[in-house]
Amino acid sequence: DRLEHLRKQCGPHLTAVAKDSVEGICSKIYQLSVEYSRRLRSIHLALLPDPPTEASGSPPQQRLVYCFPVRLAPPSPPLPRVELHFENDVACLRFKGEMVKVNRGHFSKLELLYRYSCIDDPRFEKFLTRVWCLLKRYQVLFGSGANEGSGLQGALPVPVFEALMRQFGVSFECFASPLNCYFKQFSSAFPDTDGYFGSRGPFLSFCPVSGSFEANPPFCEELMDAMVTHFEGLLEKSSEPLSFIVFVPEWRDPVTPALTRMEASRFLRHQMTVTAFEHEYRSGSQHICKRDEMYYRAVHGNAVIFLQNDAGFSKWAPTPERLAELTAAYQPSPS
Repeated sequence: DRLEHLRKQCGPHLTAVAKDSVEGICSKIYQLSVEYSRRLRSIHLALLPDPPTEASGSPPQQRLVYCFPVRLAPPSPPLPRVELHFENDVACLRFKGEMVKVNRGHFSKLELLYRYSCIDDPRFEKFLTRVWCLLKRYQVLFGSGANEGSGLQGALPVPVFEALMRQFGVSFECFASPLNCYFKQFSSAFPDTDGYFGSRGPFLSFCPVSGSFEANPPFCEELMDAMVTHFEGLLEKSSEPLSFIVFVPEWRDPVTPALTRMEASRFLRHQMTVTAFEHEYRSGSQHICKRDEMYYRAVHGNAVIFLQNDAGFSKWAPTPERLAELTAAYQPSPS
């Protein structure tokens, strides 16, 4: 009762006293972030100028092209040397006294992705430096705290990807990174570091006309809403088989705009729900966590939504048999 009395009587006064200070601190952090971003962009553009283009009287003609990894058009600038050593099952990369780590399995995975995707470095002379840049970028994104930002990188379990590939022809992830991808082709947030490892760049800038895609976006309402807009635009324009299997949290209180729009979309072919605590995600820090910490139970229900145009529905229809295998793949591993 005393705590409740203090909360009611003192809470508004404390809020009023602290409001100006907190808003000032937030404003200062925002202004500093804007300034640092501006400086980084100017340095980035100075190091990597656009290649000269020839003047042309007519706009370039749109045409279908094969899907290749994103690579920078100008040649890579000289890269410094990065040192590598192993501590048990962990690869440690050191540059100027700073060390980043990745477990040995994911280090081998990065080697394979690099071999598949990078054609400007056949002798792997730049590999370690590019791995260091990749790991440092995601370390900054995640934060230094334990699991601080790893939720951004939570991935579906491997059996689910296998079922999607077998039953629905999925071969591309719309939201992934070289650290958590299952397929060797995917879209990711950072083409400058990820392109050497198979990234096709940010998915909202990627415009496929055919194919079967898996989309498990970071659970940001604005990003999910932009994703739906992009999907519907692509499905509207293409007459080729095109399919998106979307995995989003089933938030109903309040419902997210993206979920509402997908449920009302004319491209919706099927929707299923996976119950909370009855399915798993692969950890966003899977590249550095222990094996027994690789999976964690989801605390919310998951909506699986099939958005397909007519040709995509004809080719990859969510039939009861296919859905049964997908549902079975979602069963969590025994503890």
